[in-house]
Amino acid sequence: YPIAFLPEDRLLVASAGQYKVVRLDGSVDDTVTALPTSSRGGLTVSPDGRFIAWTSGETGRREVYVEPFGRPGSRVQVSLGGGRTPSWSRDGRSLYYVSEHTLFESTVRAGATFACDPPAPVFTANAEIDSYDVAPDRQKFLVLPSPPPDFLPFNVIVNWPAKIR
Repeated sequence: YPIAFLPEDRLLVASAGQYKVVRLDGSVDDTVTALPTSSRGGLTVSPDGRFIAWTSGETGRREVYVEPFGRPGSRVQVSLGGGRTPSWSRDGRSLYYVSEHTLFESTVRAGATFACDPPAPVFTANAEIDSYDVAPDRQKFLVLPSPPPDFLPFNVIVNWPAKIR
């Protein structure tokens, strides 16, 4: 499934068990630095295509990291005290992530290498945040909380009279 599309470079970042970079002609791009392995997840590409952010549990706790995309460079740990589900603002000036019930924002400082300010909480929800999206103006957030532990899914059956005949 697609993760990001970089129209200027004519690249598609996709996942099918492992992350792949595919050129629009269908070839896999081997010139791009190695993408995070399967032990890492939640990969997202910055709007300018210069950096990737992802979540890794390789230290024993899930944290958010950023590294250059398509060129050499070192990775930077963004989250402090745990984090997952990174997401860039549409203008690329902020990187967001979740830690349990709290959404954090780290302001990205422009430059040749990735740098950011320490993360600050944006808000705390009354339930664990499952997924979210950030409005283009960075002033509004759409949040989907995790279902409570006692949540029971239900099925809606349409045209049920035809099924019992």
